[in-house]
Parts: sequence; structure tokens; C-alpha cells
Amino acid sequence: VCVLFLSFITGLWISLLLISAVGALYGMYTPLISRIENDHVHISDRATQLSIYMMVSDVFSVIPNVMAGRIAEISLPLTFRICSGMLLISTLTFLIGFRKE
Repeated sequence: VCVLFLSFITGLWISLLLISAVGALYGMYTPLISRIENDHVHISDRATQLSIYMMVSDVFSVIPNVMAGRIAEISLPLTFRICSGMLLISTLTFLIGFRKE
């Protein structure tokens, strides 16, 4: 939601507040994902499996980051709207996948 609001806001202080909120929320997201990954690794070589998770995540994040950079050169608000849509899709995918377990 904060990212979507950033696409419409032009004020400095509100923008800084929203960016800070995104950073804070990411700080809560990271340990949660780490916990889920750790709970779902059932093999004896946990470190290798977790490293593979991180490498795959890094590889798949390159393409959206490059695309966002290119789109930002055209329009920053458009970039925030597209990123908001991608976040919504990934959240729904996560929730659907989590519900099946």
C-alpha cells in the first residue's frame, strides 16, 4: 500500500514517511521469510538448501530490478504502480500457496 501511495504523493515529508514505512515493513518481512524457510527444510544439509534458496531468490530478483530501473527512467510513478501490482500478485500467490499446506 505504501508503494502505491508513493506513486501519487509528491510531498517530501509524506514520501519520507512512506519510504521509512516500507523499510520498517521489510525489516519485519525478512525474519518471517527466514523462519518459514527454516521450518520447511527437512534435509540433513540445511546450509546448502538455504544457500540454494538465497541464490534462486537473488537470480529471480535481478530481472524485476532491471525492469523497474528502465521503467523509472520513463516514469517513477508508473514504476511504483507496477511494483505495487507485482507485490499484490506475489502476496496473493504466497497466501494461496500457504493455505494449501
